[in-house]
Amino acid sequence: MNKLLFLLLVVAVMTVTAGCGSLADGRIHDTTTVSIKDIQPGDKIAGLLVVSVEYFDNYNFTVNFSGRLTLSGFYVYRSPDDYTGGVGFKADEESLQKLPQILEDRRDPGFFVLYPPTKFAPVGSRGTATIVIDQYRLVHREMGITNSARLFRLVKKGP
Repeated sequence: MNKLLFLLLVVAVMTVTAGCGSLADGRIHDTTTVSIKDIQPGDKIAGLLVVSVEYFDNYNFTVNFSGRLTLSGFYVYRSPDDYTGGVGFKADEESLQKLPQILEDRRDPGFFVLYPPTKFAPVGSRGTATIVIDQYRLVHREMGITNSARLFRLVKKGP
């Protein structure tokens, strides 16, 4: 009887895990700062799942993450007509420790652009905010493209 139960358990586990793809095979990094050369889709960094990695060299790479983070910091909502238009967000020191960072990226790791910006109306506003983000994207190019994240929820906005 015990052998039969064991056999049924093994078959059940094999059936459940048969559809697992490569994203389930990733590693969990024990630090928020990793080298671009050491990550691959399926890895977890800072609790976020690495969905895709495009690596060309130390100056040109993109890493897309899935998962949500709650962050606090400072925002400024610039006019879309401005070269740096949209909502720029700068994570505070505590929130900075939650964000994945790439060792080869020497830019300010706590700054990124939020989309969509509508919850921060009116244009020209600035202040502090607590937000929930997902779809965090680290983009490093020699041309200086900014990191971005989708604004999932605006928790609170302050002066």
